[in-house]
Amino acid sequence: MPRINTPPAPKLNVEHFDAKHIEGNTKPGTRIEVRNLSRGTQDVMVEADAQGHFDAPLKSRKGDTLELHLERPDGQVNVYLRNEGKDAWSRVAPPLNEAEMDLMDVDLPMLEPTAEHVDDVNDALVEVHSVEGPLFVNGVAAEDVLQGKINNCYFACGISLLAHYRPEAIQDAIQVLPNGQFEVTLYEGKYRPEPVTVTVDSNLFVGEDGEPIYTHSQTGELWPMILEKAYAEYKGGSYEAIGQGGKAGDVIRAFTGEPYMMHQVEEARSLDDIFETISAAVNSGLPASAGTYSDKDRYDGIRLYANHNYAVLGAGYDENTEEPYLLLRNPWGQSEPDYHGRSDGKDDGIFKITMEDFSKYFLTYSVVTEGRGRRGR
Repeated sequence: MPRINTPPAPKLNVEHFDAKHIEGNTKPGTRIEVRNLSRGTQDVMVEADAQGHFDAPLKSRKGDTLELHLERPDGQVNVYLRNEGKDAWSRVAPPLNEAEMDLMDVDLPMLEPTAEHVDDVNDALVEVHSVEGPLFVNGVAAEDVLQGKINNCYFACGISLLAHYRPEAIQDAIQVLPNGQFEVTLYEGKYRPEPVTVTVDSNLFVGEDGEPIYTHSQTGELWPMILEKAYAEYKGGSYEAIGQGGKAGDVIRAFTGEPYMMHQVEEARSLDDIFETISAAVNSGLPASAGTYSDKDRYDGIRLYANHNYAVLGAGYDENTEEPYLLLRNPWGQSEPDYHGRSDGKDDGIFKITMEDFSKYFLTYSVVTEGRGRRGR
């Protein structure tokens, strides 16, 4: 798959998009002109406030394409969004004329599935369907991401962290091309990462129920599957290439260019040191993750799992005991341990863990060390 250099993304996080307005966040002070390209409505000009929030009251209907012209001191950029229904949208490429459309008629080869889903002659044992739907529904959130039948908890963990801490990175990474395929931007290079793009479609391996068997979302939005397919293409052209384990930090770096540091729990000076490192990161908006040991016996009966990556969604102090805790998420979207011997009454994979238990059950933790904005992107 050809990789094409592409300019940096505009860092636009759309939170709400309905028939009457579009609302979200971008760089504070950005002037945004919004126009409906599909029908004759009056253009709207707004400016992002000191927190970067904007709300543009522009009418549109399902299927309409809106152009957002972002203007700020460091440059200008146009972003195109298609209304896919209430609080559902896709970021689309600029409209093309018929001659340009003809040049985009590209037939993409299907990626190979994991070794588990091929037979002795390397034929796929699962069907391929074109999965349709909007890229985004009600913004992006960690809970949108569910790991499927593939050994890539690290990937599901990584993109759920991006959804939690870097929603604009998710939305900037994908746009729908005029031919219905998807252009995904990644960052290549460890020390001076540069943006590159890969192109994929929504032909996905599905089970008997017609639902994707690898990373997926219960909300019907496509972004987790499209990012996973693009990452598989980027890493070697097969799901097997990303289904042998990995690091959540590498996934975050691939979609943001941000560096990270991995720590060994047993090498920390104290539990307070671990907590301070992680809490300082996540409370500053820097993603963090944690990985368990390979010893399965260590986790008998506690609903934590060996060789597994967990996203750190927060850190704080217990309101009753004042002891520090971490808030973690299992990328399965279910199955979590009790906290102080009690269940939280939910089975969503999100749970609190004391630092004592964290040090007992987790082998490593990783934190992003430098945010995208501080790298001048």
